[in-house]
Amino acid sequence: IGVMFMLGFYLTPLIADQRKEVVRQFMLMGVPQSVYWAHWMIVFIISMFVTAILYTVVFIQMCFVALANPFLLFLSFFFLLFQFAAFTVIVPNYVKREEVAGIVPFLAWIF
Repeated sequence: IGVMFMLGFYLTPLIADQRKEVVRQFMLMGVPQSVYWAHWMIVFIISMFVTAILYTVVFIQMCFVALANPFLLFLSFFFLLFQFAAFTVIVPNYVKREEVAGIVPFLAWIF
């Protein structure tokens, strides 16, 4: 559920940027669209890396998976969070309101 909160936290500004047409304004200034998406990917990767490290440390310290390789555990969390980031980039194409964006990850988790 904590990951879903994180997704809602990132979906709201993404949709707000889309509503304000920030990408279009960047293009008018001559900045390529890839710079805008690179910014979001850097934000996602840093937050995913930190979250995956925290999840790995918690799981190992709490002895949930005592015999597991910590690196493989970290990779599994990182790739899981990467899938959530891909979901976060896709959702603004279907949801146009910021208020609804915070609810979408929870609904996707339930269904």
